[in-house]
Amino acid sequence: PFTQYVYTYTATDVCGRSISCQQFFSIVNEGPEFLCAPEVCIVDCNMPVEQIQATFDAFAQQASVVSSCSALDPVVTNDFNPAAIGGCSSQQVVTFFATDVCGRTATCSAIVVVVDEQAPIIEGEPYLTIRECDDNVQWEYDDWIADNIAQMNATDNCGTVSWTHGPLAPN
Repeated sequence: PFTQYVYTYTATDVCGRSISCQQFFSIVNEGPEFLCAPEVCIVDCNMPVEQIQATFDAFAQQASVVSSCSALDPVVTNDFNPAAIGGCSSQQVVTFFATDVCGRTATCSAIVVVVDEQAPIIEGEPYLTIRECDDNVQWEYDDWIADNIAQMNATDNCGTVSWTHGPLAPN
């Protein structure tokens, strides 16, 4: 944006003759310089909405804006919505908006990434068994594994849990 002012100077003598000239004064209005926050804000999927907001607010404080229009700092807002954060491994693009007192604007974006930093929880404990090494040992082993898995439960805050066990056969 560009603003131009025209000043006209007129000189008139006693006989009524006059002469005029013009002077142009221009203001270049480039807009505020936006130094955005770092590109990525990481939050844990276990965080309550209030803690997600607090984490984002601390992250957003790293964004800065400089304006040549005024000594007053530009107003910075963003469109972050902590309630819209999805489940684990989701992300949300957040746009920062800066407006200075001259009405100039600038934007930049960052990404809020949700991560799962908590391992699954296993409830129950496998029981110990001792068997003789005979022809039934594979059947007894398979039965023991099935019984243990049936008595145990695994949960995860971000989805289903897959079970693995080993070794696949007794030695």
